[in-house]
Amino acid sequence: MASASVQPPPPPPPPPPLPSNSSMTAAEKPISAKPSAPKMGAAPGPQPKKPSVQPRVEMRSFFWKRLLLPAESASGPSADHAESQKNDTVWSHIQEIPFDRDEFESLFARKAPSSRQTMAAAGNAPGKGESRRGHHDLQPNGLERSSLALDHSSSMNMSCSSAGPWRSLNDEPALIDPKRAHLIGLLAASLPPIDRVKDALFRMDEQALSRKDCDALTKIMPTEEEAARLLNTHPNRVLNKTELYLRELARLKSAPIRLRALVYRQSFEERAEQILAPLETIQAACRLVRATDNFRTVLAVILSLGNYMNGGTNRGQADGFELISALDKLGDTKALDGQMTLLTYVSCVCSRIFVAKKTREGRIEDQTPTERLTSRDSKCNALGSLEKLLRACRAAAKESLKDVQAEMAEMRAELEALLASIRQAVDDSKPSISKGSAERENNELALGMEEFAKEAREALQDIQETVQFAVQEYQRTLRFFAYSEGEARSLQPEEFFGSISRFLERFRACLLESLARR
Repeated sequence: MASASVQPPPPPPPPPPLPSNSSMTAAEKPISAKPSAPKMGAAPGPQPKKPSVQPRVEMRSFFWKRLLLPAESASGPSADHAESQKNDTVWSHIQEIPFDRDEFESLFARKAPSSRQTMAAAGNAPGKGESRRGHHDLQPNGLERSSLALDHSSSMNMSCSSAGPWRSLNDEPALIDPKRAHLIGLLAASLPPIDRVKDALFRMDEQALSRKDCDALTKIMPTEEEAARLLNTHPNRVLNKTELYLRELARLKSAPIRLRALVYRQSFEERAEQILAPLETIQAACRLVRATDNFRTVLAVILSLGNYMNGGTNRGQADGFELISALDKLGDTKALDGQMTLLTYVSCVCSRIFVAKKTREGRIEDQTPTERLTSRDSKCNALGSLEKLLRACRAAAKESLKDVQAEMAEMRAELEALLASIRQAVDDSKPSISKGSAERENNELALGMEEFAKEAREALQDIQETVQFAVQEYQRTLRFFAYSEGEARSLQPEEFFGSISRFLERFRACLLESLARR
């Protein structure tokens, strides 16, 4: 019997076709083994243009934020002027300078710190903590003084309420809170008689009422509830001096709005000056920090030393550096001995440059004896210009453009709110015939304030233009130091000029020591 041949099993069915990418979800799509190639035509970022520097020994690192300038336009002199101005920075005008590489390498070569240096560095830290603990220990005394002041205030309030000179002579409830009545009595004693006060408010006479008088009147002006009680009190009730003063003030219905208008008019010029003064300070610092050649020399020294320290790394070959972080780190970068810092060495190199420059100019021989005596150090002319820049930056660091802009907006808002209140007072006094005198008062006030408002709006517009010009000049200064447009809008003068002034303060001390050793 012939054996039946075994047939092989049929082949499996082919796998279903893969769905197209357009119908696949993100989770279903296969992960590519290689990243996709970059799109053609993408503009590369700025590339280093300076030759690579390789120190002969491994150097300590200086952790700055490297800046690379964009490549110059191939169109040369015919390039767009606006674009050229936009790309013009201080680093375009700074060239690296030669220095003693042997000396620099011997001081700032990389070397593992010894245990003694590590302990010494750690031992310096508690000083700040001790200072904070010392400040914290003083707090109980402040609390004790606050407690004593509270006890004294309580005893004063009790004596005022128990003495009762501010109540009516009869036993009826007081029309004014005793504590407030005591304050009003003190302030009213320094004010002109009530008839003169009402007349000055009615005529809006800025000469008859001083700024101090208006401030006092603002504090004692009766509220709507107080005015209602004072005007509706029984005719036979005997009122004390404080209540009589407030009742007469309440009879001038437009007194509160007139006082607001008078205070605004009196304070307008002073507030405008408070806006303009910081702007002048900031603009002066902007001009100096851009134009001081000796400050550029200091930056050139820092750039040269930093590029050498960072040679062979992606922090080297820098065209410039971000100013704030680099200047703050100079004093933290230590030499091998753990005593000298990069800031100290920068001042040493700068002192050699400044003294050599003055010697070439022959200025020492040209100075009169008086000039030599009044000069801080006859070896170096740079000190005077750097101290001038220090003073300007220190002053500008105390100013805030945000505060200036906020005050400007507040002055505008107050003016419009005041005018709206006056118009509302005029409208409220029209319907009732019995309010005829109040309507006349408010109409006269509205006419007078409209004239003032026209002048005030023009003055505020001039101030606003000055503010905008100062902001633009400050932002141009930041762009000159290679900050981006976004950084120029967000970085405030307190931070920018504060960093420069802190650096110049420390640099000045190191420079004086270096000059004294020469």
